[in-house]
Amino acid sequence: MATVVIEGTHTPAAGVLGRGERKTVRYTDRIARLVENGFIRIVGGDPVDDTTEPEADSAAQPTPETDTPAGNATTEEWVAFLRGKNVDIPSTETGETPGREELKVLWAKHQSGA
Repeated sequence: MATVVIEGTHTPAAGVLGRGERKTVRYTDRIARLVENGFIRIVGGDPVDDTTEPEADSAAQPTPETDTPAGNATTEEWVAFLRGKNVDIPSTETGETPGREELKVLWAKHQSGA
């Protein structure tokens, strides 16, 4: 697991560091979130490449599925999402896919196991 040097950007930096204070830590999901939200920045240490996932925090809780398209997403976005989840999308005799509302109902049925 990569170690990085972080520096606080706010006072107090989410209870981690004061502004300008530095600390060497292991790169975890929590550190990634603090960087993403601007509370700290990485100023040194091993670079984190795209092939390395941040280590999960022991206190991390499972999160609800967040990749579900918004209710007002396009029909194409819903089709791509459902295909990515291996949901069978019925088509008409002419090969057309259902509209957005029908796709949303299809996803709800799939989640409920119906």
